[in-house]
Amino acid sequence: MNLELATQVDAQKLAGEWHEIARSHFYMENYLAQVVLKVECGDPAKLELSGRLREPEGPIETHSATIRPTNPEATRWSMTLYDTLDVDLELLAHAEDYSWFMATNPNKRLFWWFAKQPGTSPEDFQAVVQFANQNGIEGDEIFTTAEHNVIELVKPKDRSAMSDDSDDE
Repeated sequence: MNLELATQVDAQKLAGEWHEIARSHFYMENYLAQVVLKVECGDPAKLELSGRLREPEGPIETHSATIRPTNPEATRWSMTLYDTLDVDLELLAHAEDYSWFMATNPNKRLFWWFAKQPGTSPEDFQAVVQFANQNGIEGDEIFTTAEHNVIELVKPKDRSAMSDDSDDE
C-alpha cells in the first residue's frame, strides 16, 4: 500500500460507490454500520451516505449532500448537508488507481477511509493509522468499520457476555 499525501485529485475518478473501511469517532455517524458512500460527479457533485442503524440488520438511514472542490488541485472540498450545514474536507490521500481514498477535516479531528471493495488487512489498517498519525490525525481514535460493527453495535442484552463485570467498557 503506497501512502502519500494527495497533491492532485481527479474528481471524476471519485464517482461511484465506496465502502467505509475505517473512521474516527464522529457523533453523526457513531450509530451507523455498513456505511456506503455514493458519489455522483457534476457541478456540484452529489453525495449519498447510507448505513444501517445500530445493528447490521437494522433499518437503513441515508443522508445527502452536495460537494465542490475549493482549490484547483481538488484536494480541498466544501460539503453542504441538509442545505444548511457546511463542512470543509481535505482529501488526504488516494490510491494511484483510485481504489481507495482518505479524507479528513482541516483541524484533523475527523478521518474517513473509503474503498471500492469492503474490508482490509490488519497490516494495511496499521499502515493507514501510522500514516494518519504522521499527518496530524489522532490514530488512537481510528477504528475499522467491521470492528465498530462488532463492538459498538452489540445489543444491550448481549453486552454482559462481552464484559468481565467491570466498569471498564
